[in-house]
Amino acid sequence: LKSQDDHNAAGNWSGLSNQLSIRLSSPPKLCSGYSGGGGGGGGGVVADGNAAAMSSGEEGLALTTENSILESATPGQPARDLLRLPGPDAPGGAYPAWIRSNGVARTAIDRAGLLLVDHDPSLRALPVGGQVVLGTVEPPARVNTDGGVDVTAQLGAGSGDPVLGALDQSMTMEFAAKGGNGFLVLNAAREGPSGLVNQCGIAVDVPDGAGWRQVAQLYPRRELDELVADIGAATRVRLRFVSDARLRSVGRLVPSSEPPALTWATLEKAAKGGGGDLTSALNAVDGASAALTGQDTIRLSFAVPAQTAGKARDCFLWVEATPPGGRAAGGLAQRPQAESPALRFALYPAWPNPFTQRIVVRFELAAAGPAKLELFDLQGRRVRALHEGALAVGDHSVEWDGRDEAGAQLGRGTYFLRLTAGSLQQQRKITLVR
Repeated sequence: LKSQDDHNAAGNWSGLSNQLSIRLSSPPKLCSGYSGGGGGGGGGVVADGNAAAMSSGEEGLALTTENSILESATPGQPARDLLRLPGPDAPGGAYPAWIRSNGVARTAIDRAGLLLVDHDPSLRALPVGGQVVLGTVEPPARVNTDGGVDVTAQLGAGSGDPVLGALDQSMTMEFAAKGGNGFLVLNAAREGPSGLVNQCGIAVDVPDGAGWRQVAQLYPRRELDELVADIGAATRVRLRFVSDARLRSVGRLVPSSEPPALTWATLEKAAKGGGGDLTSALNAVDGASAALTGQDTIRLSFAVPAQTAGKARDCFLWVEATPPGGRAAGGLAQRPQAESPALRFALYPAWPNPFTQRIVVRFELAAAGPAKLELFDLQGRRVRALHEGALAVGDHSVEWDGRDEAGAQLGRGTYFLRLTAGSLQQQRKITLVR
């Protein structure tokens, strides 16, 4: 390198005394569920919630740290995500939040809700597979990179700079053997732009005989957030980095016997600038969605009940969406049928789940004819027939109020929905909490 002085128009060139080192590396694998137009380059969907920021208008969006959502979403397939949000500024009242497209992402937001979890302050509340689990997080006994570097102190305490897990590297950790099942908890973020879901994330392996068996694939967000994987009774875990990621901490969640107290805040208003009211579209299972394209922002306002006395509260933004290959801009969009076969047999995730009083079940039939939607308990006993009889082809929805055939309120617990039409059958799990 040489520099040119500004003595005159021609200038004088002189060699610099210091050297400049330039490190060339291969392009990073793009990591995210989707970003419009096939991935890459600053696309994505981000969200956050904070009353102070929202009160200052559009510019207030920059006052809090947004994070990406729907990292594991696949184009054309329904997806669900729970993003931890800051606690309300006031013990009750309105709670604003937003979802926006950060650049070129296109998706259909099918549903949005605010899940409130009140619990013992000594416990942690973490989202696991669309539900929330309470427990205590224990640090690892040992963490080593595949290069033999001991990073136990750094990742166990969650202090200092994050540890980089580079593409194709691995990391092995051990936890104290205490018996019972547990969950791996990573505080992580992706390193690099968004892109292809089948070429990114962190693979989670547990011992299987003399080798390893993959039990989960986790997809870090743009900013640091907790990722949770069910590792059963395993006390040794291996992480394989399918793409670059930053780790702040690792731990093992030991579930508590205390069930979480779940409350759904009421979505009072949802709107997009110039696009009209979207509240009905994001509240109900009616086949309508809110289209999110370009630089769109959907503003949400929830009515939040008072917090239970003596309890800690965690807030999670619940989002269900269907990212298509392309979607015209607009306030409302009908969910496309042509991205898969024209009509299909499908039992979709019920909403909200977990639920306290009512839940809506949406399903689709590829052909007209007899169909059954039944509810079973964990022992396989049928407790309610939600529908039995002929139905037309297409979308249908049924609401359940938590009662059995005799009209009696059922107790809290896990139940199974089963949809049957001819030789076709699908099943989904739902959780009733009271």
